[in-house]
Amino acid sequence: MSLSFFSLGATLAGVAALAGGLYWLQRLRVRHREVPVVTALFWREAVEETRARELRLRFRHPLAYLFILAICAALWLAAAGLRADAGTDRQLVLLLDGSAGMARGTRFDTELGRMRDMLDGLPVSKRAAIFCGATPRTILLPGEELAWFDRRSAGLAPEAAPSSIEDQLFALAKTSTAARPTTVVIFGDAHLDEAALDLLPEHFELVTPNDTRELGTECGITAFGVTPAASGDWTLVDAFIELSGSALRDVELELAGEALAQAPEVDDANGRRSLVYRDLAANGELLVARLRGSDGLPADDTASFVMPLRRRVRVQADPALPSVIARVLAADPGVELVTERPDVSFGGTAAEGSPAFALSGDRAGIVVRAPAGDASLTGFVSNLQSLGFGALGDAPITFEVAATRSLSLARGALDEEQGWTQSRSFPLFVSASTRWLSGSTDAPRWVAAGRAIEDATARTDALGRTLDPLGAAFTPPAAGVYAAAAGPALAAALLDHDMTINAESAYRVDARTVVERDPLDFAHWLALLAFVALLVEWALVRRGRMP
Repeated sequence: MSLSFFSLGATLAGVAALAGGLYWLQRLRVRHREVPVVTALFWREAVEETRARELRLRFRHPLAYLFILAICAALWLAAAGLRADAGTDRQLVLLLDGSAGMARGTRFDTELGRMRDMLDGLPVSKRAAIFCGATPRTILLPGEELAWFDRRSAGLAPEAAPSSIEDQLFALAKTSTAARPTTVVIFGDAHLDEAALDLLPEHFELVTPNDTRELGTECGITAFGVTPAASGDWTLVDAFIELSGSALRDVELELAGEALAQAPEVDDANGRRSLVYRDLAANGELLVARLRGSDGLPADDTASFVMPLRRRVRVQADPALPSVIARVLAADPGVELVTERPDVSFGGTAAEGSPAFALSGDRAGIVVRAPAGDASLTGFVSNLQSLGFGALGDAPITFEVAATRSLSLARGALDEEQGWTQSRSFPLFVSASTRWLSGSTDAPRWVAAGRAIEDATARTDALGRTLDPLGAAFTPPAAGVYAAAAGPALAAALLDHDMTINAESAYRVDARTVVERDPLDFAHWLALLAFVALLVEWALVRRGRMP
């Protein structure tokens, strides 16, 4: 037994107060006094005026007292929410897979109907349902009727995104305790790693109904991205596409809406086909790959990628610039040496109002200057720290706030005895510094739904919703184009190998009984009992059997 609204102490105190109050009322009797009247016409008024209550010394009618006390106590316990607990305090959560794999045939509608059937047999106070699409959404809370499930699930459909069931499982596992264990029932095709399942706590139970999938001929795009052109042309890139499945198909490639007639280099091995398209223009346009034919899963038949905008950085080099830096700039294919209107100036001191790479007289150290709140500074400094700056002294990098980006390198760092200028990291340092100072950064090499990329820009999806990573790496929740207020857009593709080949999941077992009896709520029964008792009391009073 338990109480929903009052504590046990408050409930017992209320019953004691009722017993005392009713006892005091039972001892009251009508007190009469004599009043002379002039005429019998005012007899009734005289009787009413002489009625009064007084305590008697002797308690009468104990049965009537017990009867009314039982009625009042029943009403009080109903108000306190008396109920009888049944079964365990186990939470039952049903997860519906809303990933792209559920778009095969009628798979999604079938699993949605099976989920509703199971919810109908579960205890109302313990059941919950969550739709696990690109962003998980609760479609039924504990205590809610199925009408809310029907309303919230109307219009639900699979999304072009990898499954979020694994993330939701571990979020639920964090709230599950031994005192309140959790049973999760999964409806769908989500693939879970067996090693990850071993991390779930013992009081967290994971089950799924019997699988009814019909496997077909599968093929999809599982990798799509670009890399700098092997030809060495800075303005060109090579595109890489990987197909996976049991029946590989041909690919059509479009750049800026025009079909490419270029034949790719093809390599088939172990159910995978790798295609490489050489020397494509890195002009910031949209590159789209499409598979010919269909296998019932359209989400992995198309992939898009926004090409990087690879323009050469205009650099003006001071004639007195150390030769070790001048040689690196001359060999960099992404740099164009100019004498006017440069993007970055090299040598001398930092020019006022323009990005500059300067050399200082300090023996060691680097001074990085950037405007306050420059989002690119964190990534740039991370690159510097990975390029072997341990040889530069005790304080290699310091920061200052300035209106324009600039970098000052200690001349002592260029000393051949330091050995840094002879290492492979030195050209990378000059190249990274040049591109950061000019504001030119490489776009991600590939963008997959559900995978984080090094991009902290706030972006909007196709529905106009703002997705702000708040300084963290950006993770596109689903396939699609994500625009930015400033800078190029990003196009994410599904690129999920497990979903494409419809891999079996480690957790697939036979469904087991999860239905438990709902706690019996006595509130309605106690109220009904009190009403019936009042009717019985009224009948007894009418017949003169109760005062």
